[in-house]
Amino acid sequence: MARLDKLIQLLHDQRADVLRLSAGKPAALQQNGTVRPLTREALTDAQIVSLVPEIAPPALAAQVSADASLSFGYAAPSGGVEAELSPSADGMQVIVRRTGVAYSVDTLLDPRREFPDRTLCLLLGMDAFLDMPTWHRWREIFDP
Repeated sequence: MARLDKLIQLLHDQRADVLRLSAGKPAALQQNGTVRPLTREALTDAQIVSLVPEIAPPALAAQVSADASLSFGYAAPSGGVEAELSPSADGMQVIVRRTGVAYSVDTLLDPRREFPDRTLCLLLGMDAFLDMPTWHRWREIFDP
């Protein structure tokens, strides 16, 4: 198992939008514009360069460097992701995004589990409300 698989699993488990590895900053998850650090220490270019080849296709693994601009897919044990490597003024940056389908019910169940004693409100436009019977597992949105 690649070392990055643990961070990718957190990306999937917490339904975050992005896993961000940036030189000079801690590894972090980004969800709905909020960034949550996953590590205490800032990452270095060398650390990132050592992690990424573990998940890169063999043909691209040798091309991974702090100056490289690459993108590739990876089938992690927890689910598929797309990785984008790009150099920046501050050093190497890697963005890992979940791939596949995301359902509203899964997104809404997270705050329900986190705040079980609170009433949650979902605001929808009339067009989305009328279309709800076509949503995946839509009835679960209304379950207490």
